[in-house]
Amino acid sequence: MKEISNIKAFGVIGDPIAQSLSPDIHNFWIKKSNISAYYNKFHLQTKCATEDIKALQRFDVQGLNVTMPYKEYAIRAAVNVSETAEKIGVANTLKSTPLGWYADNTDAVGFLNALLSCLENKDLTGKAILLIGAGGAARAVAYILSKQNVDLTIVNRTVSKVDDLITELAPAAKSNSLSDLTNDMDAADIVVNATSLKAGLVDSIEFPDGNGRLFFDLSYGKAPEEILRKASQSGWQTEDGLRMLVEQAALSHELWHGETPDVEAAYQMCQEKIR
Repeated sequence: MKEISNIKAFGVIGDPIAQSLSPDIHNFWIKKSNISAYYNKFHLQTKCATEDIKALQRFDVQGLNVTMPYKEYAIRAAVNVSETAEKIGVANTLKSTPLGWYADNTDAVGFLNALLSCLENKDLTGKAILLIGAGGAARAVAYILSKQNVDLTIVNRTVSKVDDLITELAPAAKSNSLSDLTNDMDAADIVVNATSLKAGLVDSIEFPDGNGRLFFDLSYGKAPEEILRKASQSGWQTEDGLRMLVEQAALSHELWHGETPDVEAAYQMCQEKIR
């Protein structure tokens, strides 16, 4: 009788999760590399997230990507945490080890790789970068940009949240409120939006002339279409978060499988899927 191969289980947890492209990306790479594994969505609705995440490892899940609202719980469920995840305070990637989950954060470097792919000059030294937002996604961006010797300004509706973020992750950065957003954008070489801007707020933003500068939104799909359209009409080069999604997924794949996957092929596949 032929022995059944040991197919390893991987997946993504979150709530909601139906819209996630992570299974498409990871199963694309798994198939391309002929890895004995599969990757699923786990729609987790729970008030006991830490224990449930621990239980998934006991059910022999080998690796997880973690999306909202469980990134903080992922760290609590882990026995070992990378320096990056510990500093940022959230994890988006878990790897099974004999002792328990190992937690990492691939959003930070995934963002940096996606940002650099948009620029002809890959050296960010001295660039004036404006980061809009102070939530979980902004924390990963602020952390990695603080290591690039850039001139970073962070703006948010609640300035105290920015001040806390700066104290914890980016001590050289400057803070401001959204009330001076137009002038802050005008002074920036690159603008990164790490917050969800509702339709009314998008309408209220007065974009300065972009002159080909980069406006990078961390969201992808339909969510950032309005803000990116307005930025483009004002002369900005625009980029959504789809490449960042693929770049951070590539780092997770490398952590789990020990190989660097084909980022460009997966990115093109995702672009075709969401058209």
